[in-house]
Amino acid sequence: MTGTLRWRLVATNDDPQLSRYLEEQEPAVTVISERLRMERLDRRLRRGGRFYVLTTGDTVVATVYHGPGGFFFPHGIAGCADRDDILSEIRRKAGSFVRIHSIMGELNEVDTLATVFGSEPRTTIDYELLEIAPNAMPQAERPPLAGATLIEAEESMWKTILPLQVAYEIEEVLPAGSEPNINHSKATLVESLRNHTVLLATLNGEVIARVATNAHGFTGDQIGGVYTDPRFRGRGIARWLMTELLARLARERRSASLFVKANNEIAINLYRNLGFSFESMFRIRYYS
Repeated sequence: MTGTLRWRLVATNDDPQLSRYLEEQEPAVTVISERLRMERLDRRLRRGGRFYVLTTGDTVVATVYHGPGGFFFPHGIAGCADRDDILSEIRRKAGSFVRIHSIMGELNEVDTLATVFGSEPRTTIDYELLEIAPNAMPQAERPPLAGATLIEAEESMWKTILPLQVAYEIEEVLPAGSEPNINHSKATLVESLRNHTVLLATLNGEVIARVATNAHGFTGDQIGGVYTDPRFRGRGIARWLMTELLARLARERRSASLFVKANNEIAINLYRNLGFSFESMFRIRYYS
């Protein structure tokens, strides 16, 4: 890097430099692209998150999102790994008594930010970040099971879907040994139903699978919450739902991305067969 580097705090949604930077870096930053576009930001972290933005002149070279619950999402700071002065400034801006719940992002970015705080994580989970362009998305397929139907979920259906949400969190999201918080699960589900596309597979009136978008970036959507009841796995249900969701995104000319556990070979093969390609390694560090 050349030129004078300086950090500045962004707590408004109309910062053109940061918007341009995040749009250029998608899909690696779709999670925080959505937060800049749609979340109410707050420099004091009372009602929303804030961004620390590293610039040289008019160019953004790195950013760190800091959420009110102690969630951090860095991007670009791996290029500053040899600059203790630059990294230590993040620690100062975060505050002396900062609470760290989790750090999420591309692997090298997460590990670089982790050195700033120095605390040991309770657990670390690695993922593959996959992406697919609109022109590579498959057409919607027919139901693989007789009697299976596809519906787009509405907010009023949250009670019906909640058991699937909790099962998904236990299997795919929570660190091993953690117990789900039902109130948090409900809040997450209701937010998803309110702001994103959630497609369900039903059989004889029972919800047996789900796919959804969980972040709406500048040019693409991130997909998450892909889950099939274990009793119905291996029958093509997740693929069926995914093709419908991808076909919808293709019509809107939006790309799609997702991250999947690095050791989940079945899911990785499904996504690659649908046309997804590897983008980068992702990591989440969870702290006590």
